[in-house]
Amino acid sequence: KVFGGGIGPGIQSKLQSMSKDTDALPNISAAEVKERVKETENSGKPLPTFARTTKEAMMVDVFQEFAGKGKNVIERWIEHAYTNDDKKQPPMGTKYNEDRIVTCTGGDGDIFCELLQPCHGGVIEAQPAGNNLNYQVRPNKHLIHYGISAILNMQVLARRNKAKFDKSGESHVGKRVAKVFDVESDDGDNIFRGSVTEEIVVEEKTLYRITYDDGDDEDVTAESLFDMLELYKQHGEKKKKKSPEAKSKNGKKKVGRPKKNAEGKPKEKAEGKPKENAD
Repeated sequence: KVFGGGIGPGIQSKLQSMSKDTDALPNISAAEVKERVKETENSGKPLPTFARTTKEAMMVDVFQEFAGKGKNVIERWIEHAYTNDDKKQPPMGTKYNEDRIVTCTGGDGDIFCELLQPCHGGVIEAQPAGNNLNYQVRPNKHLIHYGISAILNMQVLARRNKAKFDKSGESHVGKRVAKVFDVESDDGDNIFRGSVTEEIVVEEKTLYRITYDDGDDEDVTAESLFDMLELYKQHGEKKKKKSPEAKSKNGKKKVGRPKKNAEGKPKEKAEGKPKENAD
C-alpha cells in the first residue's frame, strides 16, 4: 500500500543553496562531505553541535535536519502501517515487511542511512538515551532498478492471470467484488462493494452485471471483473461504522454514485427489466 510521501532537496542541494544565496558562505563539494563523514567514522568523533568552522557549521546543520526529519517520517510510517487494530493478513503472494526495514537510496543514501542509525551513526552528536530503534535502516543504491523490475514482473503476471481468467469458463455469479469510485464519502472509503448477479451474452461477448450494496448496478467486461475481484481480495468487506447515531449527526449529505454501463457512461433508470446490451 502506498501512503504518499514528501519532496524536498537533498544534502548537496541544501549546501549549494546556502553557498549561492549568500555572500560569504563557501561551496562544499560532495567529495568534501563524504570525506568529513568518513573522518567521523574513523576517529569516533562526531561533528559537534556547536561547530567552530564555517563548513562544519553548514554540514552539521543540514545533517541534524535530515536526521530529525527522517526519524519523524519513519515513526509516522510505523504508526500508519503497523497499527495494533489491523490484524488483517496481506494477500497471498504479497511480501510483508515484517522486520520494518527502511531503505535509503540516491546519491546521499549512505550518509542518510548513517544519520538514521542509533546515535546518528556517530556522524553528529546525539543524546545517548532513547536510541533503541524498532526498525532497521539499510542503504541500497539500486532501489529504482528493483522497483522497475518488480513492476514489470507484476504486469506480466497480471496479463497471464487475466488470460487464464478469460479462458476458465467458470461462472462468477455470486462472487463479491470491489471498485473505486471518485466520489465523496462520509467515512473516507470510496471503495464500493457488490456482487456478480448475472452473466449476459451480447453479440457473443459476455458481460457481468454487478449489483452494488447500495443498490446501484452496472455491466462490466471480463477484464474489468478480474480487476474488481482482485481489489476485493485486497480490501475485503467495508469496515464497520462506529455508530449510526454518530453518522447521522455529522450533517453531511450523502453523495451517490451515478449508475454506469459497461463503457463507463452514466445510464438512466428505466421501468421494468433493463436492456441487455453493452450500451
